[in-house]
Amino acid sequence: MSLLMNIEKKKEIENNHHDILNQSESNDILEQLINEVESSNMPEFIKEGFLKIAHDAINREKEEQELKDIKQKKFDDENKKRMKRLNLFNMIIKKIDGDSKKLDNKFNQIILEGIRETRFINGSVCPHCSCNDIWKYGIEGGKQRYKCKNKACGRTFRDTTLSPMYNSKKSMKKWIEYIICML
Repeated sequence: MSLLMNIEKKKEIENNHHDILNQSESNDILEQLINEVESSNMPEFIKEGFLKIAHDAINREKEEQELKDIKQKKFDDENKKRMKRLNLFNMIIKKIDGDSKKLDNKFNQIILEGIRETRFINGSVCPHCSCNDIWKYGIEGGKQRYKCKNKACGRTFRDTTLSPMYNSKKSMKKWIEYIICML
């Protein structure tokens, strides 16, 4: 009786697409079925036919699993290759971005030196009180600071103080592009 129940259960599972068994559960059912058939009192020709069908089913499932494993391995290998290419592209982009930032920094330094030369063409002068007595007062945010020695003023300033670029987050390159657009 349990043999018929297992056969009916197997047919029900195969017909029902919603109840998919995994490989080990299916093999367990088939192995249990084979053991029951071998120990049963069925005629030999029926046992042999049934056992052949059961072994063929097990072999077919093994082959399907091997194909799935091969496909999964191929997919994983292709995915690894994609990830390597993606990492290579990211490294190239970082290198290019880093090089462009270095060029931007050099460009910014050249522009700042030009601004410094034009600002201090008549000597070092405070932009607030026009006092000629100033000194360097450290570096803030990569930009040189100055301090007025005049006791009435005593303010600090940068090369770009009183210009539109003073507290700008944009690079000098962007400001140059903007100025060119305005002309």
